[in-house]
Amino acid sequence: MIFFDTETCGFHGPIVLIQWVEDDGLIDLYEVWREPIGKTLKLIEQFCKETVVGFNLAFDWFHICQTYTTLKLLEQKVGSDAH
Repeated sequence: MIFFDTETCGFHGPIVLIQWVEDDGLIDLYEVWREPIGKTLKLIEQFCKETVVGFNLAFDWFHICQTYTTLKLLEQKVGSDAH
């Protein structure tokens, strides 16, 4: 089970931080724009394979989908290793 929360730049802006943990593990603070595109896409795909829990899941899941779509398009232009 994945527990996560997103922090965005404003209400409609992009995700800048994903706080997440799997089961009873350690909390990971994932800075989206400091990591390679491919790594972020794999993380989001991992979320989609698990049961997810969030405080305001409608808001967070919308932003996860928005980020995934944006990065998939950007990956085609600059590659998966780009930041």
